[in-house]
Amino acid sequence: MLLFLSDYLGMIPTLVGLHELAPSNMDFLTAFFQQKGVDYPHLVRPDQFQIREALAAERPDIILGSHYERAIARSLWEDPPGFVGLSSPIWGSPRLTFRPLMGLTGTLTLVEEILAALEQRAPGALIR
Repeated sequence: MLLFLSDYLGMIPTLVGLHELAPSNMDFLTAFFQQKGVDYPHLVRPDQFQIREALAAERPDIILGSHYERAIARSLWEDPPGFVGLSSPIWGSPRLTFRPLMGLTGTLTLVEEILAALEQRAPGALIR
């Protein structure tokens, strides 16, 4: 997903938070951010206070995460970043069917969610 976001959508993460991180994944992420010439702020198994501090320092345009991150962003700013719910828990959004994140259908799902989040943040700016 990281390569798709960066190579096709031009979205380079400014903060990565993970619950688990295998050494091979750390190597991949480090190499990716070095290649892009971007600082690599990351959190592994963060608590809500670490997430809050990191979000406040970064002020992202969009958050791809759970409703924990969304709630923290709403507590930080009156106009919080756009939000795409990718991991549980996701409150208040009933899912009646599977929302894939891999393959062609997953790509379309992800792009649809990102566009909707950005459109909600700035109505009319993307979709006319």
